[in-house]
Amino acid sequence: MEQKSMISISQLTILMIMNVVGSSILILPSQLVAEAKQDAWLSLLISLLLSILIVWLCLAIYRKHPGKTLIQIFEAILGKWTGKAISLLFIMMYPFLLCALTLRSMGEFVKAQTMPDTPIEAIYVVFIIAVIYAVKLGIESIARTAEILSFIGFMMILFMTASLIPQIQLGNLLPVLEGGFKPVVQGIIPSMSFSFLEMVLFLMLLPHANMQAKAGKALLLGVIIGWSLLFTITLLSILVLGVEITSSEIYPTFGLAKKISIGHFFERVESTIAFAWFFTCFIRICIYFYVIVQGLAQALNLKDKKMLVIPLAIIIVNVALVAAPNTSYIYNFDKKILPFFNLTFGLLVPLFLWAASLVKSNKRAE
Repeated sequence: MEQKSMISISQLTILMIMNVVGSSILILPSQLVAEAKQDAWLSLLISLLLSILIVWLCLAIYRKHPGKTLIQIFEAILGKWTGKAISLLFIMMYPFLLCALTLRSMGEFVKAQTMPDTPIEAIYVVFIIAVIYAVKLGIESIARTAEILSFIGFMMILFMTASLIPQIQLGNLLPVLEGGFKPVVQGIIPSMSFSFLEMVLFLMLLPHANMQAKAGKALLLGVIIGWSLLFTITLLSILVLGVEITSSEIYPTFGLAKKISIGHFFERVESTIAFAWFFTCFIRICIYFYVIVQGLAQALNLKDKKMLVIPLAIIIVNVALVAAPNTSYIYNFDKKILPFFNLTFGLLVPLFLWAASLVKSNKRAE
């Protein structure tokens, strides 16, 4: 693994886009529409504003500790040993579990929709081998892969959007605010939880940006583009499938792909759309896994990070196997538990780091 690989500003933007979209593009519309109904698009608009604030919060922390990773920031604020202990706890409880859950979601989808006769263990092993290879090559290789895969993914989403325009029913958006603002506010929870409360992990990647002055704009642009893709898919789900179908299906985006029909000869393209989702999931898992390996190596002062990769991958696969017994469990976990989990680690932890950094800065000034 690299000592200090550098990534370009455009690559940092693409990594953020892929992380925001991730598994959310397949699952989020269902959770969001179940809460906000036809006003889900309003929930997403508010989520964008909140996400921009979280980006600002993470950047404010980084500006207080330029060039330092999240682990090094913990140590700078809390002291060497307390910082290391908290860092280890954070890594094992947050990106580690997110990595296992994303792998589990991906495996459940593949088994249920495309390879029902394939053991889920085999799906995990094949996928994690690719992740191991990417992470061993380093963040620069992950970023270059993301550049290629993002283009394919964008083209698939553009194709799906254009193909479904004739099936759009604008009446599905009415009536606006039928249930008042309460459902809209409730819809903010899944949209933030699935896509925008994990930006604190990018504090592990920011030191790798080759143009530090533009890193903040890169993250912000990535969030806006990623949000735009999720907004498009969610809006399409409502306009084409309707509120009832979107909220009842676990994978409404896959249902959208099944609706594509051009001249009765270009149909059944959902497998192609599924591959685009695999790409975003792959990059998201690579980011999580890289953060885990890099974070543990820094917290434990290990010079050779490679020794961690395979053991951690084995543990993650096993956690993915036992984390959730079935798709329904994952759905309920994502709806009832994940929001509070992400709120704690994705918002409260950054708020603490920001406040502690301000206090330290003021003491130094005095």
